[in-house]
Amino acid sequence: MTAHLIRVPYDSGHRGARMGAGPDVLGPALAASLGASDETITLPEGFRTEATAGFALARALSTRVRDARDAGRRPIVLAGNCLSSLGTASGVGGDDLAVVWLDAHGDLETPETTTSGFVDGMALAALLGRCWRSMTASVQGFRRVPGSRVVLVGARDLSDAERALIADAGVRWVRADALGALDPALDAVVADGARRVYLHVDLDVHDPAALPVNSYPAPGGLSAAEVRDVVRRVGARLEIAAAAMTAYDPSCDPRGLVVDAARALAPLLAGSA
Repeated sequence: MTAHLIRVPYDSGHRGARMGAGPDVLGPALAASLGASDETITLPEGFRTEATAGFALARALSTRVRDARDAGRRPIVLAGNCLSSLGTASGVGGDDLAVVWLDAHGDLETPETTTSGFVDGMALAALLGRCWRSMTASVQGFRRVPGSRVVLVGARDLSDAERALIADAGVRWVRADALGALDPALDAVVADGARRVYLHVDLDVHDPAALPVNSYPAPGGLSAAEVRDVVRRVGARLEIAAAAMTAYDPSCDPRGLVVDAARALAPLLAGSA
């Protein structure tokens, strides 16, 4: 299946700022290495809040993902924020979808538990149907993903509330220092009826000592080789229906190390390696 890159170059509603600059750096590099088609989602100019922008982008992204799949292409989303996951998963659709979420953070806060107010830190909770329900309902094709079909990999910076939500929702949490638990977690997801997967790679799942991805580093994490191995193991059990790389701020990576790592990872996400 040919890959199709979809750039969402926004961070908290601001185009090209901080992590919103990442897609426009990664896009050309990955399009060239994959021989992939490439498009960019943009919003009209004007005042908007983080939430209104994030959900507007998710609505647009759902359509673009669906169009790519209808054309026989595998969507790979390059986004500033993880809230893009709502659009990607909605565009894929279906009752057999699992989510494998690689991230240094849980993204499992809700408006009731967050202390930062950062909507992007609620992305996985929203995908689980735990918050922003009126807004997620506005995204065409959105379906709540059961916690039993979600595997969180590499997360190490979580609040007590996020840990409680993991337990309550039945999310399988594979810690960075216990990747041997990934295979049983994937087996359980398959046993629960999943056949396809949305594979979400927040690039800060990497160890920041090796790859400086953004301004939210969490000590520890996975090596680039470990991330690639996780993707291989996921792809061996589930069809990768769509994938994403998110949260890259090029200003934190003056040597371009993250671009090199993304270039090595992309063929595995695209199914061309």
